[in-house]
Parts: sequence; C-alpha cells; structure tokens
Amino acid sequence: MLDHKKLFPYLLICLSVLAVYLPSFTGDFILDDHPLIENNSYIKEWHSIASYLSQEDGIDADSGNRHTGYYRPLVNPSYTADYKIWGMNGPGFRITNLILHLSACFALFIFYVRILNKRDTALCLALIFSLHPMVTETVSWVASRNNMLVTLFGILSFYFYIRAYRSERYFFYIMSILFFTLSVFSKEFGLMLLPIFFLYQRTLNTQKIDITKELREYIPYVLVGVLYFIFRQNVIGSFLSPKGLPDLLEKVYNVPYILLLNLRVIFLPYNLHCYTTNMPDRFFSTGTLGGIICFIPAMFLLWKFRKNRLLLFSALSFLMAIFPVAGIIPTSAPSIIAMRWLYFPAIFILIVLAEPLNRLIRSKGRAAFFIIGCIILYLGINSWMLNRHLWHSEKIFYRQEVFHFKNLYSYDGLARIYFDEGNFSLAEKCFLESFRLGVNRTINYIEYAVILMERGEVKKALSNLKNAEACYPNKSEFGMICNHRGLAYLKLKELDRAYEELNKAVMFSPQAPLFLENLGVVCGEMGDHAKAIDSFKKAIRLQSKSENIYNNLALSYILNNECQKAVSLLDRKGFRENDRAKELLDRAKKCPDPDY
Repeated sequence: MLDHKKLFPYLLICLSVLAVYLPSFTGDFILDDHPLIENNSYIKEWHSIASYLSQEDGIDADSGNRHTGYYRPLVNPSYTADYKIWGMNGPGFRITNLILHLSACFALFIFYVRILNKRDTALCLALIFSLHPMVTETVSWVASRNNMLVTLFGILSFYFYIRAYRSERYFFYIMSILFFTLSVFSKEFGLMLLPIFFLYQRTLNTQKIDITKELREYIPYVLVGVLYFIFRQNVIGSFLSPKGLPDLLEKVYNVPYILLLNLRVIFLPYNLHCYTTNMPDRFFSTGTLGGIICFIPAMFLLWKFRKNRLLLFSALSFLMAIFPVAGIIPTSAPSIIAMRWLYFPAIFILIVLAEPLNRLIRSKGRAAFFIIGCIILYLGINSWMLNRHLWHSEKIFYRQEVFHFKNLYSYDGLARIYFDEGNFSLAEKCFLESFRLGVNRTINYIEYAVILMERGEVKKALSNLKNAEACYPNKSEFGMICNHRGLAYLKLKELDRAYEELNKAVMFSPQAPLFLENLGVVCGEMGDHAKAIDSFKKAIRLQSKSENIYNNLALSYILNNECQKAVSLLDRKGFRENDRAKELLDRAKKCPDPDY
C-alpha cells in the first residue's frame, strides 16, 4: 500500500508550484529565447555527442566566431528534446522547465531530509525554495534552463555522495560522480560542488574522517573538472576569462556589495524583476561601503557561532556556490546580479532557516502555523504576480521593466515592441533614449534605420547602419545590415550599390527568403529579368508564402517575354482575387508571347 504520509510532501509541493506557475502554460518565448531557441536551427535536429561537446552556449547557429565564454553542452540537447516533443511552441518549452523545477524541488526535499533528519522542516524549506519569487526568472525564462539542470544534477550528486560516504557502497559513489559530471556540463556552477563536499566533511559529517580516503575519493571529481576545462579550452579558447591585477583588486573590493544585493533578493523578496545593475562607479560609493559595513559584522558573527555546524555549512557553502558570479570572474552578462544566478546558491543559504523553522514547528502553536503559512502564501502570490505580469510575454515584460521598475536599459526592448506594432513615433523615442544610455545593440540601429527610411531620411538611415556594423554583428545580423543598406541604395536609385549590398546579404544569410526577394527586385530594376526570376524562385523554394513575391515573379516573366509561365503561375497559386494579380494576368494574356 502507498504511504500517504510519505506522498503528502511531494503532492503539496507539486500542487503549490502548479498553482503559482499556471501563467506559464500560456506564456511565450522572451528575450534570449528568440535567438537561442526559436531562431536557432541547430536545436531542430539531433546531433552527435562530439557535436554537442563542441558547441558554445549562449550563441545561436549563425553567430559566427563571437564568443560568450560559456560552455554548457547539455543545454542544447534538452532544447532538441523539447522541439521533438512540442515543436517550436513556447508554452511547451515552459512546461519542460516547470517539470525540471518540480524535479529539483523533490530532490531538494529529499536532500534536506538527509542532512536535517527533520521531514517537516525539510518540507518547509523545500516549499520556500519552490515558491520563492527569485526562481521565477529561471523557471519562466526558457533560456535560463541551465540553472535548473546544474541544480537538479548537483543536488542528486550531493545526495548520493552523502549516502556513499555513510554506507560505503560503490553504487552510490558512481551515481554521485555521474550526476556531478552532468551538473558540471550543464553549467560551470557544478564545479563548486567539490569544495562544498569538503565543507560538508568538516562541518556536518559526524563520522570519523580518514583524510587520505577522502582525498582519494575526490580524484574522479577532479578528473571530471579537468576534462571539462580541456573541452572548454578547445571550444572557447580559454580556461577562464583574462583579468588584470588592478581590475581584480577592484572586483574583490566590491564582493561584499554584490553579496549584499543577492542576500537582499533571497531574504527580502520584494519588488523583484530582471536586474541590470552595474558595478559602483566610485571607489567609496554608498553601495560599496554599505556592503563592507554589513560584511564585517556578518563574518564576526559567523566566527562567533562557528560551533553551530549547520549555520557554518550553510553560509560557507553559499559563498562557494555563488563564487562564479560574485564579481571576480568576468561574465558576458550586462548586470552584476541576476535572480537566475541564485537558483543554485539559494539551496544552501536557505539552510540557515532550518533551526528557526524547527523551533516554530516544535511549538505546535497556532502562531507558528500562521507565521509559516503567511511566509509561504506571500512567496506564492508574489511569484504568481511575476509569472503573470512580468515573465508572461515580451510585451508585458518590457513595459513593466520600463514603466514599473524604471529599468532604463530595457528601453530598446520596448522600442522593438512599438516597432513591431507599427508605432514608429514611440519606437523612435525609445531608441533614442536607449542610445543616450549607451545601450548599443546591432538590432536597435537596424530597426531605427528602418524607421528613418520609412520617413524618407535615407542618408541618416545609412549612417545608423554604419553604427550597427560597429557593434560586432554576427552573420545573421550582418546579413540584415546589408539587406537594409541595399534597400536604402535602391531608394536613392544607386542600383549597382544596391545590388552589391543585397548580394552580400544573401551570401551571409542564404536561408533568408526576404533577402532573395529584395535582390530580385533590384535585378528587375536593373533590367536583368532572368536574374530576378532566379532570385524569386529561390525565395519561393525557401518557403516564402507572400503574394507579393508571386506577383513579382509573374511580372518578371512578362518582362522577360515568358507570358505563358506568368499565366500558369498566377492560376496555380490561386492569387486571382488579388487586384495586382488580376492586372498582371490580363497583361500576361495580352502580351505578344510567341509560346502562348
């Protein structure tokens, strides 16, 4: 028979998480989900293990040689599995993220039970983590999946490590190494498990420690780490991002400030959103001094209560887990903090709540139940609000970031929303504000150039496309630059230059039907109708479905004295209800085509 008492924690976690993440079932791709998933051709097919191991994370298939510095080869296979199950469906990918989050929460509950030996306290901690608003960024933003993978595999590795050490069974040891490997190759945070294992032995392990045996058992984990760095060096070209000594000293000086910001997110979770926070611009800034003022007494208290092994393990493990994003190692992110980075470190710092929660639970009073219930309810409502009113769609996200959270660095995203809606006036204002703030992205200059061309300011548009080219575009973006530059020259009637630019656009993005269509238009303007026909045909073969391209192809046939082909095309494609198609069809039937 099923033990309902044992199943209750999992059922409670599951129902709570599903209720809070209900908006995810209708949410869509946002932010980096577009280049890394929605527009990434690489994830649509399975590849060899060697191919996955040679892929850099954080770039799409057309990014050329630009490096992000991130090596997480297990992420792309997870996207491919999603694509095979859901197709390119945003809610489907989000459901997978939700399943991974639930799996991590179940594993975390089991892990907490193992180290605390108190199921009720472990359940409270697991619920706090599962419903905490800081994890919404990771769960609802599909491209943040690496944080869940490293956490899930890391928890399992730690759990089996503890079981292996206590039972001395090699099966648990092998399972720990396996999950450690999966964790490390999901995200570099997994490497921090090794020093955390060492901390566990010094703090929470009650068995007598054979240091020689312990060090010997670390060898396979170290070899996995060495293997990871070898692959990383081969793919990215460096083991770590380079840093100079003066810069390093400045970063170490600001570590307390960064830790304070992160701890605020965990223990005072209000007004959370997608942060864009920079390093303090002054050596004696308020933030830096505030961080140091808080850090010194915190370290003193940690030393004073060092006999509290659980507190010591929790605090030091958190410092180890957050080290990769503590501001010392450079990253490609525009911010020094992010909620998604706390998904893994938070599982350790939440352990400091174990003793207070345990005292509350032991009191068995209504006040205890009320306090714990209010905490969990607050976290759940806060997370639901974020999932519904921030992470649900890109339009909601950018409007909230700019108007509610005053995140001025999201102006360019809001500009692109207005651009897509056709509200060029508001889009222009947002683009200009974004440029003023120094947010220089290729796509911003391209879309602003489109607005300028629509307004007839073609030369100004060409100047903006030069700015776009100075932002180190990838191949796909460079193709867009050439395409719009070609259209600008077409407006200026400089047909040779227009043809040259559009030809380059097709060369950089051969799978873009719109670029081929534009090239065909220029060829037609130049009187080379045979080349125009060839370009239009290639665009149609690339699944271009627009009526305009068939009309352009029909016109090119007519001008090339192939009227019968024009008639057949217009009849076959069923565009005869279109006014232009009717006009072209009448013209084709009347033209002196010797074959008609």
